[in-house]
Amino acid sequence: MNDIDLLDEDYPRMDSDDTLSKAFPILSERDLIFIENGKELAGVVFEKDLLRTKNSPGTKMKRLIVHPPVLEDEWRIGDAARLMVENEINMIPIVDKKKVRGVVDGNRILKRAVQGEFGKEPVSKFMSSPIENIGPEESISKAESMLKEKRISRLPVTDENGLVGIITVKDLIRNIYHPEHRPRGAESGGDVDKYGEYIGEKKDYLKMPVKGLMTELPTTMPPDTPVKEVVENMLERNLRGMLIGTGKDLQGIVTKRDLLKPIAEYLRPGNFRIQFAGELERLKDFEKEEAIQEILEHLGMHEYYLKLSDVHVFLKGHTETMRGERKIYCEVRLTSPRGRYVATDEGWGYKHALRNTLEAIEKQVRRGKRDHR
Repeated sequence: MNDIDLLDEDYPRMDSDDTLSKAFPILSERDLIFIENGKELAGVVFEKDLLRTKNSPGTKMKRLIVHPPVLEDEWRIGDAARLMVENEINMIPIVDKKKVRGVVDGNRILKRAVQGEFGKEPVSKFMSSPIENIGPEESISKAESMLKEKRISRLPVTDENGLVGIITVKDLIRNIYHPEHRPRGAESGGDVDKYGEYIGEKKDYLKMPVKGLMTELPTTMPPDTPVKEVVENMLERNLRGMLIGTGKDLQGIVTKRDLLKPIAEYLRPGNFRIQFAGELERLKDFEKEEAIQEILEHLGMHEYYLKLSDVHVFLKGHTETMRGERKIYCEVRLTSPRGRYVATDEGWGYKHALRNTLEAIEKQVRRGKRDHR
């Protein structure tokens, strides 16, 4: 199915021999850049790639590219949404013989989706909570590390009274990494001495407290706000995520990826064959449909990568209990064309045990995806 309304032909692009200094102003506004050799797609560079400390402004884009997922001429909205969620990307290129004909825009998918019943749902249903945060006196270096390690784009700043600000990847790009803010950086090129000065200056900036770079009193929206209003606000302000709460009372955060998940799930064809085994009849609170939903929440976003997969879940109870909950052993085996993944863990109650084990499986799948790229 082709849907011209969701395609964007005016996407951000650069040549593979262009330098990183040219990318800064683009990535300070966009999440990624498509890199081309002539008219052929070579790969993409994400804004988060600019947080690599060893890259000088003279670095060529072809050294930073990763290979994005692509769609062929015949594609479905569900396929596009799943690839976006799975690969943490908001644009999927439509490729014909290595040439990009356009990109499917996640913003356009969300804009259309919220016109229906989905748009009337309270945003609290899709927000993440609790969320990572940082104190205003912590260093920008720590904020940078958290953004990289947690693979997030924005970090609320809180003190003993609640929310006081927010710091984002774009804040770092605009104020720390952008050559216009690095007097010698843009001219350094291959000059080792000047490159050393660039790195030294950046380290000095990273020692500053977060409060010197954060946006104070960021926009928040109440948890009962309809999804449609949140999406419209995010698109109008070019935000990747929205803080959910009232005043300084921060309750959660919702990102475009969070809102694409239910769209991807709703349109998911179903590629998992799930089997349960073990002492199921002795687990007092075991519910098969509930367990299946837990599995899909962890693995559903990776379905396009994994393809048709078999998931085998083994559950067994121990005699040990705590506060009425029985300790449960769980083993999950996932077999797909991409490989075989196995993990075991324990927890108090089957849900806790299953969730712990699925998190371990998902980490293995993510590693496999990175290696596959």
